[in-house]
Amino acid sequence: MNLDLIAATSSITGRVELFGIGPGGAIYHNSWAGNALMFTAWDSLGTPVLGKPFVTVPSAVSSSPGRLDVVAVAADNQM
Repeated sequence: MNLDLIAATSSITGRVELFGIGPGGAIYHNSWAGNALMFTAWDSLGTPVLGKPFVTVPSAVSSSPGRLDVVAVAADNQM
């Protein structure tokens, strides 16, 4: 899959979480754990409720172990 505007973070030791903007302006997620040979498959997290595509780089942070918060701005300037 060809994605643009990728962000990365980690929610637990030894794991990398990737988020990117893909087809239709949806946010996609991928992850890798330190013992895996490769990343998992990309999964769509969807588009905003009103259906406008995301147009900015997603921002991803982890405020506590196992928790991820991801935000991006859609074409209508909503998060």
